[in-house]
Amino acid sequence: GETEGDLNQTTGWEEVTSTGEFTHNIDNLDPNTTYYFRAEVRNDAGNDYGEIMSFTTQMDDPQVETNAAENVDISQATLMGELIDMGGDDSTDVHFEWGETDSFGNTTGTQNRTSTGTFSETITNLDPGTTYHFRAVAENDAGTVTGETLTFTTDIDYPEVDTLSAIDIDTDSATLRGDIIDTGGPDTVEARFQWGENEGDLSNTTDWSWESSTGTFSDTISNLNPNQTYYFRAEVRNNTGNNYGGTFEFTTDVAPPEIETLPAEEVDKREAMLKGELTDGGGDDSINLWFEYGTESGSLDKSTSGNIKEVSSEEEFEKLVEDLNPDTTYYFQAVAQNEADTVRGEELEFTTLELELPEVLTVEAEQETNSKFILKGEVTFDGGEEMNVTRAGFEWSRLEGAFTDSKEFDHDGEGEFSEPLHFNLQTTYYFRAKAKNEDGWSYGETQTFRTGDPEKGEILIELHGLQNIIEIKEEGIIQRGR
Repeated sequence: GETEGDLNQTTGWEEVTSTGEFTHNIDNLDPNTTYYFRAEVRNDAGNDYGEIMSFTTQMDDPQVETNAAENVDISQATLMGELIDMGGDDSTDVHFEWGETDSFGNTTGTQNRTSTGTFSETITNLDPGTTYHFRAVAENDAGTVTGETLTFTTDIDYPEVDTLSAIDIDTDSATLRGDIIDTGGPDTVEARFQWGENEGDLSNTTDWSWESSTGTFSDTISNLNPNQTYYFRAEVRNNTGNNYGGTFEFTTDVAPPEIETLPAEEVDKREAMLKGELTDGGGDDSINLWFEYGTESGSLDKSTSGNIKEVSSEEEFEKLVEDLNPDTTYYFQAVAQNEADTVRGEELEFTTLELELPEVLTVEAEQETNSKFILKGEVTFDGGEEMNVTRAGFEWSRLEGAFTDSKEFDHDGEGEFSEPLHFNLQTTYYFRAKAKNEDGWSYGETQTFRTGDPEKGEILIELHGLQNIIEIKEEGIIQRGR
């Protein structure tokens, strides 16, 4: 024991058949700790004891863990660590190593700790949108150890942009220009232009483009009306948000396009309303209209069946297309045909809606016995309007990420569900909840639990994957248990 007057721990009895030395190894001792011991013998006449002696265990290395950084913003972050064990020393020094690579290059000041627990250090003057590596370090008289290397990424700032004057102004087109002043931190930002015929309604936009650095960018808009004043401004965005340049204007001077493709409407999982507008009939009394569409830009391999309508004047037209794939980007364009030629509008795109899968939460398992656990889950969202969860269940395995067993059952709508199950003793299991609605299955995050040990006086034996428990009686008789 740890005190000379209280030797309350004993080794198991060993039978000896003659005089002489005998030994026994003891483990799970605390480092840098003095222990007292004495030998004990017994026979039918009684017990006898040797002299009390002592020894002191060696000091051990400390143990430290690196925890996730907190309070991360544009230019600073708080590094977190936890001193798990001081190795028996009275005090331990801790600090952090950090830098933009896993070679670090920077260290924080040393903190002297006299007890285990969490510790932290705030570092400042960091670059926005930058990934940093860091780890906790602990040192005592026995040695120095490091925790796992973790990373964090600082937040990014709003980008900045200026609008530049338009160039290459033609009869029905113009090139819009902008100048990215600051990306806000990341290496790339997205840029585009907003434009329209009214300064207060810039409802038209160019496609987003990725720009890899500061500097000028441009995009050409076409199918403009002749002799028309247009207003535009540059727009940039990153993960923090959007920013805009000043509003500029230019004026075109020639003929309009013949056909215009309008943005799709009523886009659902498997259908969408394609829209177009005939802006000039070319002088013909009869114009045929339809749409071409497909999943590859520039190669539209499908068309609406037959002529949508035959018109003799400018007007909008539309067609509902069905049997589309969910969560898929489609490209489409309006087509007009008269006696002289067939013309096509600008190719636009839309994306069908995603499947409305349910949202499910995996709840911590509840232990009933050493081998029986109640797995729990909860459907927190059934997928939306007109969707309903009809099935639920669990998947589990001894290996993380490779679920080998499952149990499914009927379940109606949102709410909690559970299933009591028996598992092998002394085993770590990984499991997750799942739920199904009309659109398919979805899964909760993986949780884990470990089954218990055999009860006192029992021994666990596993043969060919099957577990048995052997119970040892005081009379020395071995009896097979459950």
